[in-house]
Amino acid sequence: MHTQEFRSAFSPPATTGRPRKWASREILSSIFYAVRGGQAWRLMPHDLMPGETAYFDHRVW
Repeated sequence: MHTQEFRSAFSPPATTGRPRKWASREILSSIFYAVRGGQAWRLMPHDLMPGETAYFDHRVW
């Protein structure tokens, strides 16, 4: 996938409301880590975003 396709996969940041806690790059890194490794979302390493958050973003994507 190209960078343009990745950018279109996520909605742009909202101008109102709470700011995003995780950058789009962090979300993609976490999703790719879990999918590539074939592991459970709850077993994500602590240096990545929480597995529940990555799973939710994966389902929305």
